Amino acid sequence: MASGLGLAVPAPVAHAADTPAPEAAAAANWLAGVIGDDGLIPGGGVNGFFYAANLDFGVGLVQTGQAPSAALTKIVDGVDATVASYVGDPAAPANAGKLAQAAYFYAVTGGDPKAAGDSVLDLETALEAQVDDTTGQLGNIDYAGNQVWAVLALTQLGSDEAEKARDFLVGQRETGDAAGWGFGDGTSNPDITSWAVQALATWSWNTRVHTAMEAGVAYLKSVQVGGGIEDPYLGVNANSTGAAAHAFAEAGHPAEAAAAATWIAEHQVVALPRCGVTPTHAGAIAYDDATLAGGIGDDDLDQTAPATAQALVGLAYLPRSAPTVSATTSYVAAGANVAVKVAGLRATQPACVSGGATPVKKTGPGAVTIKAPAGTATRTLTLTTLGVTRTTTLKVLAATKLAVKAPLSARRGTTVAITVSRLAPGEKVTVTVGGVRVVGKATSAGTYVARLTAPRRAGTAKVVVVGQFVNRTGTTTFRVR
Repeated sequence: MASGLGLAVPAPVAHAADTPAPEAAAAANWLAGVIGDDGLIPGGGVNGFFYAANLDFGVGLVQTGQAPSAALTKIVDGVDATVASYVGDPAAPANAGKLAQAAYFYAVTGGDPKAAGDSVLDLETALEAQVDDTTGQLGNIDYAGNQVWAVLALTQLGSDEAEKARDFLVGQRETGDAAGWGFGDGTSNPDITSWAVQALATWSWNTRVHTAMEAGVAYLKSVQVGGGIEDPYLGVNANSTGAAAHAFAEAGHPAEAAAAATWIAEHQVVALPRCGVTPTHAGAIAYDDATLAGGIGDDDLDQTAPATAQALVGLAYLPRSAPTVSATTSYVAAGANVAVKVAGLRATQPACVSGGATPVKKTGPGAVTIKAPAGTATRTLTLTTLGVTRTTTLKVLAATKLAVKAPLSARRGTTVAITVSRLAPGEKVTVTVGGVRVVGKATSAGTYVARLTAPRRAGTAKVVVVGQFVNRTGTTTFRVR
């Protein structure tokens, strides 16, 4: 939970992504890389507020299409070694929420809830025993933040206890047509509401369940600010936004899910090495605006790692970008400003265009101006964004002295052949003799033969040749007799 109570965002796997978005892969790789010697993420130790974020990380990997993976193996190993300490006595009502969370983790990630972890805990049997056979309540505390885990786990396990647990959760919703779930004090909470909507999604065909879900969604929409989800005490944050993105998607509200996912992507640390952007914690997701603006350092990992783990699932609903880059197919002068078209990016997606004289950062689609590099060559322009590289070419011409060959002499009024070389293939060329001008294009071999009429007055005739640009010239003379 975003408030730091140690509750984490459940992530049903009913609509898992087929392949991970580059943003999801980057978040997972970063998070796997900062797992400590205890096998757990920073801030997620057994005695910390966010142990359950380890469980979210594993479930989020499945939800974003990253199972099996080295990251999943790594976090499962860490949970295996510590889950017994986290859950405590599985029969104790005070531990019911933790028990349900852990059972759901193993059910989703491919483990055995009847023989979980290194201690071989029978989480499934203990969970069913903790659910009241008559009311469906989990444990002895009427708290929706725990009940959601019972519904999720029992549903995933196909337990006969699931429907009663579901009905109890529906009854825990706060009063009002646009109210969600909370602490039972009449006030809705975004995190608990998101979890409840996710937990009920399997039964959305049920009229009573559907009504409750839509009321919860209406509440979530009311606290969605610029795509992110605003906690009444903690402001807009990644943890709450990840939970809501998944809830919106499960409830059939893809536009709101995409907006939430986009907010998460906007708060991800992105490396653009070609533009000199090489942050240490590339892939991490900042908890909020202030964290992103201040930069993420090693001292921020206890907050950033749980935020990344809990926001990861939201990236399953990020609209996929389809970046392209293009430029003029005509020749450009070395050192000239050139407009390069970038398309297919999300409006706030960061990218880098390199290959010009200096690389240029670009956010979103549109034109970017680069300076053509020095030298005559076909240059490669490269558009890079997270996980994607696209290229185009730019034909650059530098200043040069063209080779011009004319006959030593020619009779007045006769046709004269002027041969120009050192041109680029297809380069435009203009040949002028005595006021007569001929325009053409070079052959693939970089040559051009102009045929002009010699001046009608005897003397020295000057030949002036200009290539595609005014700094590509050549001259010669011949005698007119």
